[in-house]
This record gives sequence, structure tokens and C-alpha cells, in this order.
Amino acid sequence: MRSYIKNFIREQGSISFSTFIELSMYHPTKGYYMTRNPIGKNGDYITAPEISSLFGKTVAVWLLEQWEKLGKPREIAIVELGPGSGMMMFDILNTIRGIKSFYDAVTVYMVEISPFLRSIQMEKLCSHICKIRWCSSVDEIPKGEIVVLANEFFDALPIDQFIFLGGNFFERKITEDFQIDEEESQKEFSGEFSDGDIIEISSLGRQIASSILARIAKYGGSGLVIDYGHATCTRRNTVQAVKGHRFIDIFENIGESDITHEVDFSSLFPSFKLITQGDFLSIYGIFEIARRSYINDTAIVEQTLSRLVDQEKMGRLFKCAII
Repeated sequence: MRSYIKNFIREQGSISFSTFIELSMYHPTKGYYMTRNPIGKNGDYITAPEISSLFGKTVAVWLLEQWEKLGKPREIAIVELGPGSGMMMFDILNTIRGIKSFYDAVTVYMVEISPFLRSIQMEKLCSHICKIRWCSSVDEIPKGEIVVLANEFFDALPIDQFIFLGGNFFERKITEDFQIDEEESQKEFSGEFSDGDIIEISSLGRQIASSILARIAKYGGSGLVIDYGHATCTRRNTVQAVKGHRFIDIFENIGESDITHEVDFSSLFPSFKLITQGDFLSIYGIFEIARRSYINDTAIVEQTLSRLVDQEKMGRLFKCAII
């Protein structure tokens, strides 16, 4: 993949961060997400659903609340963006199966562009396969009320970077020798800036967020977005690469490492208040769910809850936007 991108830059000239990330992560035959399952102990990173089924079970409680708020419709679409291994939806469906009227009403739409990950999701969810459809975009989902789930989805989308230098903004570009160069940009941003401030923009993220909000506004529904990020722009470079559960330089293993950024929620969902993942899980009963699930193993409960809820760990670092 490194040589492919190098040749691409040689032919096209220096490329934007978004182009670099798109090629590295989503190239149809060589991209990181197109060729492997990156999640879990044997992968490059782990997400909350893989840490414990308590996460998906708690999200299921929230989903039940949304269905009830909508008047318990006989048909409702649950949409998951970037479902990864399918673990969260597996735990959700196992949980709601005991509520027959809700389970029967649900059709799940898994928005996934990777054929490799789709196959993993299909295998994981084989016991619920009659409830599930796969698609490549939210636009493919039939008209009607939807509830959208996105856990660690937006942080993996391509972004562009603009740096403020000498009173002007410059776009950060990637050269053939994988160095970062600055090119003059016509982009303007409101506010006061200091030299070295970096603005990160995910055009694709904004497009998807706008599509979701428009869909919910037109047909009804709600959404839950959980991601590593901040209420506002941090004005710094947040792009990072992970391989084998350790951080590496983004140019070290191109196409073989996960590249993400810290989500600026204000640019995607500016009208919605954030709460921490820890607060969300607490509100929707994770402690009681844990007590019932692991009644004889308090050590597992304490260890798992600490990682998911603790304000010094994922509990504070991850934020939730409830739409």
C-alpha cells in the first residue's frame, strides 16, 4: 500500500490528508478495513462491545426507550453505521429477543462498505439473520422511522487539516516522501487563531451527519453517536495510527494500521448536548445489568465497569450525542 500511494502522489502531486486516509483505509482491494478484521485481542484495537456484552445490553435499554417514545410502532429500523465485528448488534438482539413485540418490530440495517467485515458480521449474527439487511449508505434504507447507532464510526472517516500560519490558513498536504507540507488555502474559519492552530474537517462526516439529521427530521426517530472526541475543536493535530494495540507514526505501516482522529462533535451535531460514555451507561442501568449478569463474579464486574465507566478511562474519553 505504501508503494501504491507513493506512485499515486508521484502522478497526482501532493495529496490531502483525506485522500491519504481514504486510500489507506478504504481502497477497494488494498485498504485496511477492506482486508481484515482489525478489532479484538488479535487485532489492532478493541472497542467497548468487545470489552463486555454489558455495553450492548445497556444500549439495548436505550433502544427500547426510543421505541416506546415513538409509540411502539409495529415496524422500526435500527441502523448501525460501521458495525465492525457485529458484536454490539449481537448483544443488542440477544437482549431484546426477550421482548417479543419489540424484537418483531425491528429490522436492522447494517451500513458497511467492507465485504470482508460484512462476512464477519453475517457469521456473528447468523442466529438473527432474518432480521438484518446490509447496505452501503443510509440513503438505501426505506422511508420511515429510524434509530441510528454509531459507535466509533466518525473517528475513522477521512479528514482534512488546515494550519494557521502568519495570519493565513494553509492546507496540510502529504508529499511523495511522506512528509507534511503546507499549501496556501482559500479556506476561512471564524474566530481568533494563534500560529500553529490546526483545524480538522471531515467533509464526509458532515455529509453523513446531515443525512441522518434530515432523515430523522422528516420521518421521525433518534440516534446515538458514541466516539472518542470533544465538544469543540481542539485546534491541534489529533490524527493517530494504532497497530497491535500501540500508537505508531501514521506513515510507519500504511494500509496495515488503523488511522483515526478525535471527533469534533460541534462540527457534526452542533445542536445536541454531549454526555460522557460513563454517564450514559450509568443512566441506562449498566450497574444493575452487570449485577444480574455476573451475580457470582464481582471481580469481573468491577474490572469491566472500571474500563467502560470510569472517568479516568473510556468513561470520560468517549462522548455520547443523543439525537
